[in-house]
Amino acid sequence: MTFSGGRAAGEEGTSEDRKLVRTESLGLIVKTPVETGETIIQIAQGAGGFLVTSNVNGGADATSASLSIRVPAEKFDEVRAQIRKLSLRVESESIDAQDVTKQYVDQEARLRNLRAQEQQYLGILRKAATVKDTLEVSDKLNEVRGAIEERQAEFEALSKQVETVAIRKDIQTAHDPALSQGVRMTEGTSQALLLKKIEPEYPHEAEAKGVEGDVVFRIIVGTDGRVEEVHLRRGKPILIEAAAKAVSQWQYQPYILNGNAVEVETFATVRFRQPGKHQ
Repeated sequence: MTFSGGRAAGEEGTSEDRKLVRTESLGLIVKTPVETGETIIQIAQGAGGFLVTSNVNGGADATSASLSIRVPAEKFDEVRAQIRKLSLRVESESIDAQDVTKQYVDQEARLRNLRAQEQQYLGILRKAATVKDTLEVSDKLNEVRGAIEERQAEFEALSKQVETVAIRKDIQTAHDPALSQGVRMTEGTSQALLLKKIEPEYPHEAEAKGVEGDVVFRIIVGTDGRVEEVHLRRGKPILIEAAAKAVSQWQYQPYILNGNAVEVETFATVRFRQPGKHQ
């Protein structure tokens, strides 16, 4: 996506040249999470992308893993198709697209204005007649150049987000050994066992943009009542990290079956609502 010429002043762009930051979340069921994760990284690198984060829950025989990659926007559909082929089935999938056209245009304009100021100060500096004038203009020039460096870094970071697509994957085996020794429970039933519920910290960016929604996880609660595993089912990418961090700190009453504490598979929903908006 690129900006084309010929637009009227103040126009942010047509639908064809909108600047979008896209993030996809995939929940995959695979045979071997570690091997699949390594293959996904190779696919990303082969497409000109790169690994952002990786987390394996265990060693080579781990039953689950999660990773995040970024790939060029023009390669997104191809990479996604290759990744889907690695799975036994796709358990969940969601994609979020944020329109950052205004932010992109604003940052581009600020950079252009700062560079124009730089040229003006350079012209004044060449004509400075006294040491005092030279020092004053030099100080102003240094301030502008510092601002240019800062704005340039921000613009390049935003451009990279626009030019690539983030793909977050939650990978797990078809049969988790832990579940064979425990029980499955509806979220409503497990809520009665919830002893400590940590509320999430609303992501600043999401709150500023008015983003709301529910993030749903499949979780494994250990025999001590602590949340041992958190697997994404669905939710807006901008809210997932904060939601997962909160759920991982929840504490449940251990579930007793035949006199012994057993692991529990259930669901956890984290709701994000704008303060005062739903009163």
